[in-house]
Amino acid sequence: MEYKDLIFEKQDGIATVILNRPERLNALSADMQDGLVSVIQEIQMDPEIKVMVLTGAGRGFCSGGDVRRMGETQSSGQDRHPFDLREGYRFGIQRIPRAMSKLDKPTIAAVNGAAVGAGCDLALMCDIRIASDAARFGETYVRVGLNPGNGGTYFLPRIVGIQKACELLFTGDIIDAQEALRIGLVSKVVPAEELMTVTRELALKIAKGATLAIRMTKHALYQGLQTDLDANLELLAYMQEVATLSEDHREGVRAFAEKREAQFKGR
Repeated sequence: MEYKDLIFEKQDGIATVILNRPERLNALSADMQDGLVSVIQEIQMDPEIKVMVLTGAGRGFCSGGDVRRMGETQSSGQDRHPFDLREGYRFGIQRIPRAMSKLDKPTIAAVNGAAVGAGCDLALMCDIRIASDAARFGETYVRVGLNPGNGGTYFLPRIVGIQKACELLFTGDIIDAQEALRIGLVSKVVPAEELMTVTRELALKIAKGATLAIRMTKHALYQGLQTDLDANLELLAYMQEVATLSEDHREGVRAFAEKREAQFKGR
C-alpha cells in the first residue's frame, strides 16, 4: 500500500517508515497522520515484520505540527468551538500514540535531525531512539502558547525522570544529541552518515531474535510501568508458560547445546 507524505519499505523483517515532507522538515500533515495510523496497523498485522524503524527524509526528523497552517487558520478568522478542538485532537494526531501503544513489535526511531514538538513526541513513542550527531530534541509547545497534546507529558518523564521532564516541558528548550544521550533520551549518538547503518544493524539483530519472546517482553515491560510487582509477576508467569511451550524455545535450547546460532521462527 502507498501512503501520501510517507515512504514505507519492508525488507528482512524490518519495516522502515520515512516521514516524507522534507521541504517542511516533515511537519505532520493530515495525510501524514492518517498514513502513520494506517501503516502502524499494517505493521501490526503483517507476520513477516518483526521490527519498525521510523525516520525522516531530508535534514529533519519531524518539526511537529504544521505551525504555518495554524497561522493561516487564525488569520482566516475561523472560530472553533472547544469541543471541536478536543475532538480534532482525539480523532486526529492522538490516534498516533494510541496506535503505537498497541503495536507489540519493537520500534526504533532513527532521529536524523530536528525532532521538536509533536515530532519529539513521535520519537518518544518508540521503544529505542538512536540519534545522529545532527539531531535536536525539544518539547517546544510552550513557545507557541500550547501544552503538549500528543503524549509528551506521558512519555518524557518515563524516559528522563520527572524533574528533567518538567524542565524541558516548562521551558521549551531544544537540546542537542549529546545532551539527549547524557539524560537518557537516546541510547546512542552516531555520525549522521552512519545513522541508518547502525539503526539497521540493531533492527536486524532484533528481527533475528525470538519474536514471540520479544513481543511478550515488550508487553511485560510497559505493563510493569503501570502496575505493581505482583501483577507483573503474574503476567510473567503466564508468559513463561507460553514461551516454554513454543517452537522458538525448543530451537533456542537445541542451538545452545549444539553451539550454533538459533534460527527462530516466531512461534
